Amino acid sequence: MREEFHYLGKNYPIVIVKKRNKNTYIRIKEGTVVVTTSYLVSKRKIYDLLEESRTKIEAMIDRDERKKCQKGKFFFLGKCYQVIEDGIHDLPVIEGEVIYVSTREFLESWIKEYTKELFFRRLKMLRESMEEKIPDCNLKIIPMKSRWGVCHIKECYVTLNSELICYDIKCLDYVIIHELCHFLEANHSKNFWRYVSKYCPNYKKIRLMLRS
Repeated sequence: MREEFHYLGKNYPIVIVKKRNKNTYIRIKEGTVVVTTSYLVSKRKIYDLLEESRTKIEAMIDRDERKKCQKGKFFFLGKCYQVIEDGIHDLPVIEGEVIYVSTREFLESWIKEYTKELFFRRLKMLRESMEEKIPDCNLKIIPMKSRWGVCHIKECYVTLNSELICYDIKCLDYVIIHELCHFLEANHSKNFWRYVSKYCPNYKKIRLMLRS
């Protein structure tokens, strides 16, 4: 049996800790998948549980990776970068896990403009890709504390959280699809989630990522 958890091209060691537990717990600690369980639980059953819990474990790994992003660094489209101000580059230059930029202020200004262009482009592309008739809605981008997006059906526009620029683009696409589907179903009915699933089959995994 494989003793590593494979995710996004990386292998995370699996450590099994047996105690007098009634339940089995899974957590991520320093890049390791730690399983705490009962002495009576077989290794086969543990690995079956890990596979059944794959979506939740991947979300925990994503959360753990985000915590590693220390002060002075920032997330951009799901990756963590170190910012180096060199006073030279007119535009940000990404090399590996480093972004070279003239000043931090310029980087923030550039990110704001890039966010606007990307969000508008993805909204248009995803709306046009849907078979159902979705109105040509407007877009508003602002920071929000408790929501990733809002659909304003009567006013015919969508609001997106500017912090989505920190996440992988699949998270941005999910939120856009989610809000566009509200033009078809105003509430979160079963029919609404059928629409979401049609255009974003792995939406449950992405929701876990955003909750982290």
